[in-house]
Amino acid sequence: MHGAESERVIYEVQAGPHDRRDVIVSGPCPSLGCCCGCGGEEHSHSLWRLDDEGRRAEQVPVQCVPEEDEWSVYWHIANLPAGATVRYELASGDEGGGEGCCCCQGVGVKLEEGRQADFVVRGELFTTYVVKPEVARPYCYPVHGPGGLEVTNFAPGDHIHHKSMYIAQGEVNGHDNWSELEGHARTVNTDVVVLSQGPVLASLLAHGDWVSAKGEKLMQEITRITVYNTGPDLRLMDWDITWFAAYQGVHLGDTKEAGTLAVRVAESMEERHGGLIINAHGARTEAECWGKRSPWVDYTGPVANELVGLAIFDHP
Repeated sequence: MHGAESERVIYEVQAGPHDRRDVIVSGPCPSLGCCCGCGGEEHSHSLWRLDDEGRRAEQVPVQCVPEEDEWSVYWHIANLPAGATVRYELASGDEGGGEGCCCCQGVGVKLEEGRQADFVVRGELFTTYVVKPEVARPYCYPVHGPGGLEVTNFAPGDHIHHKSMYIAQGEVNGHDNWSELEGHARTVNTDVVVLSQGPVLASLLAHGDWVSAKGEKLMQEITRITVYNTGPDLRLMDWDITWFAAYQGVHLGDTKEAGTLAVRVAESMEERHGGLIINAHGARTEAECWGKRSPWVDYTGPVANELVGLAIFDHP
């Protein structure tokens, strides 16, 4: 909730009935001047957690991000118990000396045009978005979970098209943009632009054309990927995917390869090695979850003597 008290910009965050851990909070960024001190035309803001008396108790890393015709402010809350309320004050200018506001302590994108974009969280590689011309479609690999463990598998011998984390469909206007069998369609990246990077998040925007094996343009893909600066036990990213009928009418066929965002988990996490997949409706095991709609799906299993999980949530 956003409000103002005597020219103070105050945000109030309520946990509600659940404990909140490692959450990213956002709200409208008021006209105190443009934001976050990571270069370009942006200016600095500071955010302060307030105590029970309304006094500044702790400075919190904050980032303002342009979103369409407005700016939004983002910050991270490590822990907020159920029923608790916390208030923050947003101020113009870097009043606290910019602690925690350098990209080396937040999230950055190292872009190699026409090849790849590396998302780096607090100086460590999280994932690489690969767009080089020779690939069948862009993908993220590697994907490092907590402790630097790799949580996805890349092109296993029985499914070479399962390249870690990617966007695909089994039938688009009669063309297969899922497999890499003879005559398959492709997604050709046309550009990647870094939108934001800073203490809380980094995001990029990628454009691409879905084309048939003969080069016919089927539709356009516009994908925004955002990676957040969370604690050491969690990695968090958003994919915002738009398919645009820029060239002709588009028909998406009803096939079992209608994954949109697809993830191939690390081999050691698979069910046959002791892993477990569950969904929001209580289904357990691959047999129960296969082909079922669900707001979220979670796969948990061992990687290098650690138990890790990888979950996909649909936007509510």
